Amino acid sequence: MRRYLLSCLTVVGLLLLGACLLSYFLLRPPRIEIPPRRYPPNNAYDHYRLIGISVQNLHRADPSLKALLENVGRGVSIDADEYTYLRQVYEPLLKEYRRHLDQPSVALLRYEPDYRLPELAGFRDMVRIERALMDYELRHGRTQQAMERFDTVARFSQQIRNEGSLIHFLVGRAILTIVIEPVAQQLPRLDRTALGHVVNTCRRYERERVPLVGSVRVEHYWGLSTIKQLYEGRYHAAPSDESGLQDVAILMRMPFLRNAIYTSGVKEYNRYMKQVIAEIEKPHWQRKPIPEPEARGLGGILVNILAPVFSQVAEHEAMEQTQMRLLGCAAAIRLHKLRTGRYPARLEELGLGEMIVDPFTGQPFRYKTDPRKGFLLYSVGANRRDEDGRRATARDIRRGDVGVIPYRPRRDSGSSPQKIPLGAPVWLR
Repeated sequence: MRRYLLSCLTVVGLLLLGACLLSYFLLRPPRIEIPPRRYPPNNAYDHYRLIGISVQNLHRADPSLKALLENVGRGVSIDADEYTYLRQVYEPLLKEYRRHLDQPSVALLRYEPDYRLPELAGFRDMVRIERALMDYELRHGRTQQAMERFDTVARFSQQIRNEGSLIHFLVGRAILTIVIEPVAQQLPRLDRTALGHVVNTCRRYERERVPLVGSVRVEHYWGLSTIKQLYEGRYHAAPSDESGLQDVAILMRMPFLRNAIYTSGVKEYNRYMKQVIAEIEKPHWQRKPIPEPEARGLGGILVNILAPVFSQVAEHEAMEQTQMRLLGCAAAIRLHKLRTGRYPARLEELGLGEMIVDPFTGQPFRYKTDPRKGFLLYSVGANRRDEDGRRATARDIRRGDVGVIPYRPRRDSGSSPQKIPLGAPVWLR
């Protein structure tokens, strides 16, 4: 009897131990593992950051410089005196960042919700300066200097977004767009040497382009770090924070909600971000529509707050690649005509490889020639509908086709881009 009782107690004890272990493994909060940021020796971004901040300091010390750049942004061309003045003020900084273009570059950041990136505004201003100088040089026949600026900014735009956040990626896209437009506008007037420079810059862009997926992974880690800080009670929102994370932080101070929100949040956030990354890794034309995050349970609250709208960023990536490929192809077509006296019958004759492929379709760009008009080259755009080269405005990327030269019609400041009729196709010679 005693032996039987001991056996029963042993079995019960083992069952209780097993139940405890099972409960521990089922109920323990998931571990969050975030790989540490690694930076190369002599990281170019260290220097870029200091230069960007120096530009901002210059503008704080002399508001007239900022006002001059704002005029440039509104399309006001600089005169000879302003050109000389801008070069005197900014040339040391512009030369300094060029010294680091051949070094490896990884964006500096910490996975902290309130981490600041003051250099990014400086980067935009630096490129506005380059644009103002480019415009002047193109108007006065100094094409070699202008092409050097175009190539420099194209390289810089990739270096500042390497392993950076979505903000780094979008700033890189914005500054590249700033210098694409003046080159596209002047393309019909460029000589052989300048056209060759444009083709080479676009080829280099294809080789060195930083894909969006790297920034999406950084956003994934950034979000996980925020969830971890909320769980550990270390999250402190900035006074201007209206994201809703401060409300979640208050909820997670309640013991009975803390583990539930954390466990569900990590699971749902990882599930959603893995789904996004799987799509972003594909070429744009093969991607399925990226869904909006769904509010599933308590964890869905965190996903809705932390996950950006990736579908719009993905379209911006495809648009940037489209603009650079169109520019490179158009320059190569003009160069072919100057060398041979005729336009190529097909884009494949140019020997540009993937550069002739429309990122929105995976097929060659639409291309037509006419003995009187010249040639027409365009992408069908984000809606993937061929509209015979009729273009929407640069801000309205979900309508119309995409041409070599951006469409900027005159309109009232209150007009919505969607209400502006599509622009006529642009034939180039």
